[in-house]
Amino acid sequence: MKVLFLPAWYPHRRDAMCGLFVRKHAQAVARYADVHVLYIQSEPGLERRCYEEQCSGRVTEHYVYYPAAGRGGKVLRLWRYVRAYAAGLKRVLGAWRPDVVHVQVLTRNAVAAYWLKRRYGIPYVITEHWTRYMLGTFTGFWHRRLTAFVVKHSAAVMPVSEALGADMRRCGLQHPDYRIVRNVVDDFFFTEAAKASNPRRFVHVCCFAEEQKNNFGLLRVLKRLRERRADFVCYMVGGGKDWAATRAYAESLGLQEAVVFTGEVTPQQVHTQLTEAAFSVFFSRYETASVVVAESLSAGRPVLCTAIPAIAEVMDGHTGRMVPVEDEAALTDALDWMLDHADTFDGAALQRKARQLFAAEYIGQRFMEIYQTAVNH
Repeated sequence: MKVLFLPAWYPHRRDAMCGLFVRKHAQAVARYADVHVLYIQSEPGLERRCYEEQCSGRVTEHYVYYPAAGRGGKVLRLWRYVRAYAAGLKRVLGAWRPDVVHVQVLTRNAVAAYWLKRRYGIPYVITEHWTRYMLGTFTGFWHRRLTAFVVKHSAAVMPVSEALGADMRRCGLQHPDYRIVRNVVDDFFFTEAAKASNPRRFVHVCCFAEEQKNNFGLLRVLKRLRERRADFVCYMVGGGKDWAATRAYAESLGLQEAVVFTGEVTPQQVHTQLTEAAFSVFFSRYETASVVVAESLSAGRPVLCTAIPAIAEVMDGHTGRMVPVEDEAALTDALDWMLDHADTFDGAALQRKARQLFAAEYIGQRFMEIYQTAVNH
């Protein structure tokens, strides 16, 4: 089978982390099918449109970079985007024709997929990751109408969590075939879990976006915990727009000995950080799904996190503990408990559970079943 991915977010030459979870979906499918990805990206300072092609594992990736419009306004930006998209589709379809199109993140890419369906009879399916449906930022009368239209004409809608699917339906995106297909965790996370090198070390992995991740709240909790005990260290792993501000806040709280900031790391280094720690902690205000929770469980490490619906779907008493959102007192008590009891969780059992939810082999097979239904419909 031939599958064309049309993502709104994807790793590119200016941001290697953008939409990395989409690439992992594509690589999971590429175990069983011929997969091409077409990604369109504006770029400041570019004088003319350019095309790049590369391979990521078994996935063939096509990039069209086009000049950013700057102050040219919405009409010019849309015009350049449409021309770039048309050029990309012409180039990809000139030598290769997909059996199914896989849209990753609404809405514009689904419009292109709908056109391919009308023009060539190619069915399309949709995967959604975006938080806008739960945050009330999915607005605009015509935007909502257009999104509902392309959702209606898709063969299947695949949010990455049940909670996200429920939010999409509440926003009027109705479809008879909603199916949950979660994010992929790299295979190397499933290597046999060893005991933590430091039972008093825990890890917090995130993109540093304060509005969502509530890192300042976590730091205040660590400050309170230091008043009870000083035998722990938290590794804060990752980068992002609020990384510098978070580090400065930690210093203002006097947490230099309790918190280590690693900066941005590779997926392999994330795995190393998890296996060297006893457990992971997350204090997010909202999530559509949490890749890092999935990675922690896959590495055989229990999770302490907020009771967000999308995360609660994969949590139970055997995988860790949950606390109410923004409840700093509850998180302080739970951290205190986890520092003494993290080693009582069964790492092998965590990995078995995670493999059934997040392994690339399983996700790839799941997508293939849905594609086959779409093609045969």
